[in-house]
Amino acid sequence: MRKSTLIPILLISMLIVASACEARDDDVINLGGFSGIGAVGMIAEGKDFFADEGIVVRFHRVRSSKEQMRNFISGEYDIIQTNADNIIAWAEGQGADPGTNEFVIFLGGYRGLARDLFVAPGISSFEDLRGQVLAVDAVDTGYAGVLIYMLKENGLILNEDYTLKSVGNTALRTESMLRGETVAGFIRWTDEVREQGFTVLAQSQDYISDYSRNAAAARADWAVENRDLLVRYSRAMIRASNWLFDPDNKEAAVAMLASAGGSSRAEAEDDYRDALDPDVGFIPELRIERSGLETIIELREIMGVMTPPLPSPEKYIDESYYRDAISTLN
Repeated sequence: MRKSTLIPILLISMLIVASACEARDDDVINLGGFSGIGAVGMIAEGKDFFADEGIVVRFHRVRSSKEQMRNFISGEYDIIQTNADNIIAWAEGQGADPGTNEFVIFLGGYRGLARDLFVAPGISSFEDLRGQVLAVDAVDTGYAGVLIYMLKENGLILNEDYTLKSVGNTALRTESMLRGETVAGFIRWTDEVREQGFTVLAQSQDYISDYSRNAAAARADWAVENRDLLVRYSRAMIRASNWLFDPDNKEAAVAMLASAGGSSRAEAEDDYRDALDPDVGFIPELRIERSGLETIIELREIMGVMTPPLPSPEKYIDESYYRDAISTLN
């Protein structure tokens, strides 16, 4: 008697365990990005907004847009946060690999771009860049379009007056410039950069205003199959954005950013100001602004990789997930 009831009980227990494991797997989102989940993501994690939605976000750091997009397309990442130029380029078959892809941008990110164009010692003007090699993440995507436009505005034409070298992310571009392989690029101040005598020649915000970066995208088929999960993720991120933008939460936000990022309070205060900057910071409620996508499409025309008639930003957007998240926010 005891033996006959034991097997069904064990089977039921095994099914319960298997079901629990399956649920946990379904609630995991693999996110590929360059520099962490960002200020809003840190808040969503720190305030347990992800946990409230039953979500675990696993972040995967990438070293280049090629790595990010290839792993995204292969399914290693469920979603990505990236410069929208990468999404548009690879959707249109203009990335490093052939073939078009079906992506959807489902959340907005930053509304502008603030990047310093650093140059090597001895270069004091755009004319000094003639005949030189400049460092970029990738020659046909990312911020390459911004750099090409800035140089064109100063009388320099790609592959006639200068060339670009694809080296990867900011750290890799910095290493390339310090080694002397390249003489200019969008990098950041570091002690070594300062000591080596590099200077800022120009700033991107003086040339472009609206620019969609750190946008969140998913593969179209994955988004359809995981609609509820994507809505829950969006809802957690929107809640975090609203909390971050509330001035009453400033002190708590700075402390949370410092703790999550392993940074000093001064650095966290800079991150907080950057996140809320009305020109280049996060878009309130992470709305998707068409103007930032329009800028990228126009830059891709200047690069010579898109020709009229240019596509509408709507081609790359699916706001249905955002609308569902907003409508169920409370």
